Amino acid sequence: MCHLNLPASWNLKHKILNMYSNTINITALLPLYCKDNYDFSNTDLIICTANKKITNEPRCHTIIVSPFLDIENQAEIDTYIKRMQINRLFHGSAPFLYELFENAYWHEKIEMDDYIDVLELLAYDFINDGIVSYKYLNDILRREAVLSFVFQPGFVLTYSLQPSTKTKLSVATLKHRLRWNSYKIHTVIMATFTENDFPLLFRLLSDIYFNNFSIDDLSFERTKKGLTNFFIKHTPKF
Repeated sequence: MCHLNLPASWNLKHKILNMYSNTINITALLPLYCKDNYDFSNTDLIICTANKKITNEPRCHTIIVSPFLDIENQAEIDTYIKRMQINRLFHGSAPFLYELFENAYWHEKIEMDDYIDVLELLAYDFINDGIVSYKYLNDILRREAVLSFVFQPGFVLTYSLQPSTKTKLSVATLKHRLRWNSYKIHTVIMATFTENDFPLLFRLLSDIYFNNFSIDDLSFERTKKGLTNFFIKHTPKF
């Protein structure tokens, strides 16, 4: 949808098709005044040049773009496409990361210098409650020795594919960042999954690693309330 003239609308359409013809099918090219009379029930995405509410359809996402479709716009569309592709891997009712925070184990602003100690601290939350056995911790430590969970600064998600009796998180925030695989880490999340919930892993990876937030902004959040509110604000609801 475009609030400019027809040539501008067509130019925007062709830019989108040139970049995303393999993933986006443009079903309509509309002026903005048509928004109240168009049926968006079969539409996944609205790309619009005006910052206005277009529809109340819950499954229809809107991205506001410049008529020139600048680099920031392209990044937002890329993120949307990646998230939609990931969403196909799990059921639609799968909880978001911030929803799992509510019932997670929490260790806020702890002081530890060794990431192995942090992994053991989180794993023992599950072991002590009978959710997993010691095999779970051993599996995580073996995986870390072969291929580290850490591949960017700030935040790390650790997990095992050993089935658990409950899907649950344990979270530790560090008072002082610790060095892990050459990166400085301030928050560690460990996840357990029941056999039926394993596909949820893809949503958690998406929420943490394929989002449009700044790792620097996230580094200031070291409490349950702060992290929950951060992810509520920055996680797209689609």
